[in-house]
Amino acid sequence: MNLSPSAAALPLNAILALPTVCKAQGLEASRCTPASYVNDQKAWPMPATFAAFIDPLLRMKLELAGLTLADAETMRLETAQRSERTTTNDRGPVAERTKTVELSEVPTLLALPPREQRAVASSLGLQGVVSTALHIKMGSSGALSFELALELRSLADDQVVLRVRCAERYESPRETATILANCVGDGVLAARAPDALVGRQL
Repeated sequence: MNLSPSAAALPLNAILALPTVCKAQGLEASRCTPASYVNDQKAWPMPATFAAFIDPLLRMKLELAGLTLADAETMRLETAQRSERTTTNDRGPVAERTKTVELSEVPTLLALPPREQRAVASSLGLQGVVSTALHIKMGSSGALSFELALELRSLADDQVVLRVRCAERYESPRETATILANCVGDGVLAARAPDALVGRQL
């Protein structure tokens, strides 16, 4: 684990959480798709991205570290319009009615460019933004190497408050992603809430 800077009492509490992005370095882009690592998708179903493995576990650790998270993927930029439609089908003496409720599609905060994301997040009272990137490359030994890097920035001055990096040799999509999410999450805990790491080994 690579943890920097050393900040035991970080001032940020409410932050915008961006989904994990994947970057294949010197490899085919398909390496960022978990399904590309299995031969039988029916026997071993995989999600579309590694974020599905990483983000739920990592965010749980961020919340344990005292951070309140606002999910950029679900924060709507405007209120969705609700519409109801009732359909009546006459079948002999009995009329059947079916009610359908639909919500209009509206863009989320994730759809905005980074600068506009930060501006909206600041207007909502958020204090920082956390982003994570999964880097996949070929290691010196010829085996695939996975590295997960987290960066926490202050919205006030765009300065990096915390960086955590963990690397792991590839074992399987789920196992490797889970190990990295745990490692990076423990790094955040070590900086913000070291008491929560009692009994853990970094």
